[in-house]
Amino acid sequence: MKVKELVSKLFELYPKELAADFDNVGLLVGNPDDEIKGVAIALDCSMGAIEFAKKTGANLIVCHHPIMFSGIKTAIKGDVTFELISSGISLIAMHTNFDSADGGVCDVLADRLGIVNTVYLETEEGVTIRKGELSSSLSADDFAKHIKEKLGGNVKYADGGKPIKTVALCSGSGSDFVYDAFRSGVDAYLSGEIKHHLFYEAINNNLSIFDCGHFESEVIATDALKNAVVSAFDGKVEKYCHNEIKTL
Repeated sequence: MKVKELVSKLFELYPKELAADFDNVGLLVGNPDDEIKGVAIALDCSMGAIEFAKKTGANLIVCHHPIMFSGIKTAIKGDVTFELISSGISLIAMHTNFDSADGGVCDVLADRLGIVNTVYLETEEGVTIRKGELSSSLSADDFAKHIKEKLGGNVKYADGGKPIKTVALCSGSGSDFVYDAFRSGVDAYLSGEIKHHLFYEAINNNLSIFDCGHFESEVIATDALKNAVVSAFDGKVEKYCHNEIKTL
């Protein structure tokens, strides 16, 4: 299978049209006509992911986060872009299109947390997040414990002062969609990254809000990305999903 053929297969599952305007998805580095020898799945294309690809014989990395969103001015030794090119490793990114698509990151996050009856929640920016409900009402403290149990990491939250039954959620960095959650009438909003002042905005609007960690909200979907690649490519597919960001 050629690299460009896998890109097409992934876009069938995670349509490019679902990507946010700012995003950069698809084949970012490499030759579309290269034959795929092996694939490494990663949340981020880090130096660690590149070394993992080399060790496993992969000449393609399929990741979630793009390494570039706009023009780059240099690509020198030690840069990720340079290392990919000099190593003959192509890079495909499936980002906000993977977040929003059926079976993508938002759906995986909802499923992991037991949020059911999910529906699309269209934001003012045109990004699609999810809205659903818990099987039974929980206090903010108990929902925070539940999130930590299911995702690990650390949970930062603010209590809106009422039981939580309905929840809006966005994987990754979802600060921009807090007001969409307000307007949708849910009891709580959950994302992987929330700006500080929005916790107070939430409290003032009687909305509980939860920051469950960017990595934790998305790494759970790497199995879905791996399965998508495996369904299209009959070859070696390995997963590299180490969190290289340390917390003391």
